[in-house]
Amino acid sequence: MPDQSSTIDLVEIIKQYYQNFPNEQTYSIYAENVYFEDPLNKFQGIARYQKMISFLGCFFQNIALKLHNIAQEKNIISFYILINSFFFCDRHKGTSSSRY
Repeated sequence: MPDQSSTIDLVEIIKQYYQNFPNEQTYSIYAENVYFEDPLNKFQGIARYQKMISFLGCFFQNIALKLHNIAQEKNIISFYILINSFFFCDRHKGTSSSRY
């Protein structure tokens, strides 16, 4: 288990990651077997995660993540809303969570 200082740094990196989403991502913070789950996807692996972020950044316009909560338990768990503009509607919101 990481010491408290490295945990705090990682939480801050994830907060910054969400502010810049989907640009300037810091994939090096993730384990090779990172687990991701939202209402549409559930998968494990950094390569698949990078592909998903790349797809979101290319397919959607004006995409952003709004962080609601981030907690350190055994893993770091974040809860956020993905906000984006589709070509066929104004705005769409969906709630998701990630485990790091």
